[in-house]
Amino acid sequence: GIRPLGITDDSQFLSRITSYMGEFIRDDGHAFLFERVIAPSTACVAFSKHLNRTVTGSMNEFVFQAKALLIEQEMSPYDTSFLLNDVPMSYLKYDNPREAFLKLKPSEEGISNH
Repeated sequence: GIRPLGITDDSQFLSRITSYMGEFIRDDGHAFLFERVIAPSTACVAFSKHLNRTVTGSMNEFVFQAKALLIEQEMSPYDTSFLLNDVPMSYLKYDNPREAFLKLKPSEEGISNH
């Protein structure tokens, strides 16, 4: 029979995104944060509707920018990720996703933003 291409269910999506995030974060020099904070959390992921229009707007802007970089600039998805990770976001008080991620500090209780 014909097998569908791409991601066809939630578990496949989580598996691929976790793998990609792990590669990207390790290459950015933060393997410890991935192994300590993100990887353990992937077992309890839930999908929901958006709760914050600012975040939704930022994600839509990232999609727009990613399409331009991937198609018009012919950038690789990997390089596009690094570039987008340095874009300031209003929701992060004009910090960028990379800096916000680095502010997460693993502790005995979990993640701290202090």
